[in-house]
Amino acid sequence: MQTLDLRAKSSERTGPREIGMPWSLLFIPILFVLAGLSLPYALVARRIQRRRERAFCGQMKARGRLVEWPECQRAMDEGRGTLIIERYSSKGPVRWWWTWENFYDVCPYAPLESLTWIPQEESYRPFAEWCRQRYTSPDGGCALLVSTSEITAKKSDVLESGTARWINVIPPESLRPKGKK
Repeated sequence: MQTLDLRAKSSERTGPREIGMPWSLLFIPILFVLAGLSLPYALVARRIQRRRERAFCGQMKARGRLVEWPECQRAMDEGRGTLIIERYSSKGPVRWWWTWENFYDVCPYAPLESLTWIPQEESYRPFAEWCRQRYTSPDGGCALLVSTSEITAKKSDVLESGTARWINVIPPESLRPKGKK
């Protein structure tokens, strides 16, 4: 009886594929068409995202969970509270939340140094879910959304000041689903 080694065949198929000359010439105009379509798509997507963020800001204002930037900046300059920077992806949206608590004193998890590896790490999920539940949940969190439309100072100046406490957080819904790699 003959056995079939599937591993050998699957490894032969991995890696770059080469497209022959006549097909590659057809492929170039298709790439130009797709590039031309991506620009209007990006503009529409950006407009939709801005509208959603304005609606979210209005929702937080109606719930009394909106703080204006000058007030938040003043508190951070005085060393009060923590700024939570919630990054959904590298392209946005980015929401700034302020809490009067010292995040690092109450956080039951070790502080993280970098966000570059986190979407692949399942060990980050409990921290992200804790942060969402305690601070950034629209329904039950205690942090205030910072009205970023009025930020007048450079973000880097505020975050690098000696008195400001801040942390980057990826929300749980932006993490890879459990069990997927």
